[in-house]
Amino acid sequence: KQMYKDEAYAAAMAQAARGQSGGDAAAAAKGAQDQMKQLAANKEMEKLPSSYDGVLNSGEAIELTTCGGGGYGDPSLRDPNRVASAVNRQWISKEKAEEIYYVKLKLAENGIDYTVNAQATEQLRSRGPE
Repeated sequence: KQMYKDEAYAAAMAQAARGQSGGDAAAAAKGAQDQMKQLAANKEMEKLPSSYDGVLNSGEAIELTTCGGGGYGDPSLRDPNRVASAVNRQWISKEKAEEIYYVKLKLAENGIDYTVNAQATEQLRSRGPE
């Protein structure tokens, strides 16, 4: 979270869940919709409309929850280097990289990032799900 000393301008838009063919009205009707909330300085949470622009004062924040998506294709065919990049950006955990994408990672020489362990990834992917 980034907290600003004074105030900051924020603009965001939340939308109903959308798929490859433009969305699913049934999913949207069941509540599959992005949601925004504003956390006030007094720690009270207020739901925001689907379109928001305004000023946030010191101590305030906006929380955006997205529906996300399932992606396309077989996760085990994802480029291992892209999976490592997602882990290094903290989008997914090292454990999920192995569990979902069958990518084994090792700590890079810098001691911070991860790189693909190509041999272990190939072995894991050849075995498939257990």
